[in-house]
Amino acid sequence: SSSGLCYTLVTGLFLSQPCSPEGHHILHNPYHSTKFDSLELQRTAIQDLICDPCLPPAWYHFMIGNKPAEMPTRCVEMNKFPGESKRLTACATWQVFSGDTKDCCLFQIPIAIRNCGEFFVYFLQPTQGCMGYCAEASEQKHLICIEALYPGYCIEVKLTSLALQPMINPQLVQGRVYLKCTFSQPTSKPPLQYMVIWSRLSTSGKKEQIQLDTTLQPFSYIEMNSINLRLGDTVFCTVTAFMRNTAEQLSLPEESKSFYAGIKFLPESLQIAEDGKEHDLTILSTVPIVCPQHGNSCKITLQLSIEDLGKSFIHRH
Repeated sequence: SSSGLCYTLVTGLFLSQPCSPEGHHILHNPYHSTKFDSLELQRTAIQDLICDPCLPPAWYHFMIGNKPAEMPTRCVEMNKFPGESKRLTACATWQVFSGDTKDCCLFQIPIAIRNCGEFFVYFLQPTQGCMGYCAEASEQKHLICIEALYPGYCIEVKLTSLALQPMINPQLVQGRVYLKCTFSQPTSKPPLQYMVIWSRLSTSGKKEQIQLDTTLQPFSYIEMNSINLRLGDTVFCTVTAFMRNTAEQLSLPEESKSFYAGIKFLPESLQIAEDGKEHDLTILSTVPIVCPQHGNSCKITLQLSIEDLGKSFIHRH
């Protein structure tokens, strides 16, 4: 058993997302491993035993041998670091001295689990006496997560590729501008369904997931409605194939090339000498320009910025 007072202060973790680096602690002591036998330590260095009665309530990520680890979901052997995570309850295995029977879940501590895609984080509480949490190195999984739309929702996919080759193209449908993600449909496979995740680059350069579709067709649409998407956005679509009847994943997620939805200037900048020569500037819209239903005029107004000896001029065309 252990005795004494715990003086530990944890700040900032409750203000961050548990999956972010600043949102959790890392437990990387090899003694947390389920494969570690503590009998030798009990005889020679009992002070080195892992005891967690002073563990501050917070989110934790287990690392065993520099690999992500998970709390086991089975009853573990005595002295092989007791612990179990099941139904959001951590259990400790207990065996009566000189007896053969053991209780797999004598002590129970409520915990929370969050799936971060490549690893799990656990919200752990202090233990009773000299008991500690344990984990084992997890198998490498390939997951696709829909964090922005459904926090904590991830699915595992198998290591196969169907060469879906998704591609984004603009389309004008009944006066509205859409982006269409099309992809190849394997002919030799059983009937499939597809999950299509649309995402865009944020101002900070990170991908934001903005729409999720499940479809039986080899395409998916998203509208340029100035809510999900607007002019100037860089867009991606990611496609994963499933069995239609069993929903079994059949492919790795395949992402399209980026598509810039907006107006481009070619070249993007020009240095013009005062020599009277003409210079060509190509203005290209990668998406259709919607014209008013009534009226003969159909035009857009562009703003060009010109610098002349440190002075800036703005022209509208």
